[in-house]
Amino acid sequence: MQEFILLIWQDDTLLSDDQQQARSKQLSRWIRDLSQQQLFVTAHTFWDYGYTVTGEANRPLRNINPIRGNMQISGYMIVLAKSIQEATSLAKAYPGINFGAEVEVRELRRS
Repeated sequence: MQEFILLIWQDDTLLSDDQQQARSKQLSRWIRDLSQQQLFVTAHTFWDYGYTVTGEANRPLRNINPIRGNMQISGYMIVLAKSIQEATSLAKAYPGINFGAEVEVRELRRS
């Protein structure tokens, strides 16, 4: 099994409180199911801002999460799968997709 990161892109400003609660319940069930199958490693959400450090600036620059249109990266999950195709199938079942989220799937490489 290999590790894959699922980057979650979404625009929470479009969701009502009821939709956010429904998404959270579905997400909890989905993570529980992945855990029972021993495919879930970890998940975390991000704050709305961070800092960018480059060689051009002497100090870190505060920035907003990476944005693509109205979407921003809100968090990530690490899952186990046999292939990128299998990881993509897991991502297709991510409950947030029903609420407008997009999931970017990438294989993690070990050094």
